[in-house]
Amino acid sequence: MTLAENLRTKYGLTSLKTGGSGLPVTAINEALEVAAQIADRSQAPEIANQIRALKWEASEVQTARDVA
Repeated sequence: MTLAENLRTKYGLTSLKTGGSGLPVTAINEALEVAAQIADRSQAPEIANQIRALKWEASEVQTARDVA
């Protein structure tokens, strides 16, 4: 199960369904960026990079919508 599928199922994120709002995905990405910035300030650039790698690209969201 992909991250998108897992979140859609677990939290009912309608943004991952056809015609859904993109706001939840934007909120997730913003929260991940804040977490990455905290890791940067804590002298943990490797962790910050891992967190940033979790941010969703538009293509991943489109794939998730195709699955829904």
